[in-house]
Amino acid sequence: WNEVVGPGRALDTGRYYVISANVPGSCYGSSGPHQDPGFPQLSLRDMVRAQARLLDHLGVPTARVVGGSMGGMLALEFALEFPKRTQALAVFAAPARQGPWARAWQHLQREAARRGDLALGRALSMLSYRHPAGFEQRWADDPVQAERYLDHQGAKFTRRFSAASYELLTRAMDAHDVGRGRGGLEAALARLSAPAVFVGIDSDLLYPAAEVRRTAAAARSEYAEITSAHGHDGFLIESDQVSRILRAFGF
Repeated sequence: WNEVVGPGRALDTGRYYVISANVPGSCYGSSGPHQDPGFPQLSLRDMVRAQARLLDHLGVPTARVVGGSMGGMLALEFALEFPKRTQALAVFAAPARQGPWARAWQHLQREAARRGDLALGRALSMLSYRHPAGFEQRWADDPVQAERYLDHQGAKFTRRFSAASYELLTRAMDAHDVGRGRGGLEAALARLSAPAVFVGIDSDLLYPAAEVRRTAAAARSEYAEITSAHGHDGFLIESDQVSRILRAFGF
């Protein structure tokens, strides 16, 4: 989010300290299964509890919480688990509960990785993150470039990520359900106390805008929508719209 986070931008580093924490189980510096084959399966709720410990360590009592996709799931979990620590919440392109469609995509990705082809797993995930209109817009004159793009993304991912961490993180997302242990989904969302905006993307195939809109209604919160040809990844690509939404919401 280089065009969203920075001096004078929507998440203005002249006004805020911006903390972006790697989660336990990932392979970007945190401990995880890439180091220890006996590392336990974690939930997203476990991860936000670790993030709260990080804020304790940094001496940060409260925070504005923002995230997209898995980060949006974590942001919502944080707001429900630590309501007194959450000043405001912005959730982009993320559900309150992982549904069967997203689980099916991630099952195929894990199966490819288990068969020794993490690159194929990543290529499958990239298809779920995008939309046919975006592919047409970019590669209509040379369709083979779409295939090369997926091959490139898959190969690049294998150089920077661990198959064991991929398994753990996607399983944590599949188990995501903010209603678990909180009386069910509707009851949990009704207890959300922080001012919140939930943001859908009109072309999102993975977490459709209607699903995000229903979450916002259940949480009695604001809803906004990004218009994009790029599917789920629109929250990363449509920086101007993301910034306008955050500013309109008071960030």
